[in-house]
Amino acid sequence: MSDNNIAQPTQAQIEAWKAEHKDVYELEVEGRKCWLKKPGRETIRYAMQKGIADPFAQAEVFLEECWLGGDLEIKNNDDLFISASWELQNLVTIKTAALKKIS
Repeated sequence: MSDNNIAQPTQAQIEAWKAEHKDVYELEVEGRKCWLKKPGRETIRYAMQKGIADPFAQAEVFLEECWLGGDLEIKNNDDLFISASWELQNLVTIKTAALKKIS
């Protein structure tokens, strides 16, 4: 996340994020919004490592590393953060895979 948080991005800013990051998500909690990019492999790896001992640490990694802009209360208010943390797992899409032994 940049130190220059954009709390209320314009549609042009959102389009710029989409051009840069491809997948951009809007997360809304109690009327407060933030925008997130899809995490890369390194972020997922780091979040999973942190999440072994502390599931909320995993959510903190996703929120911090994927944050593009929005209402900082989502990060700072425990009630909003806990609510957001349940949705953050949806940033990672699991595709169906199949492994077959070839005889």
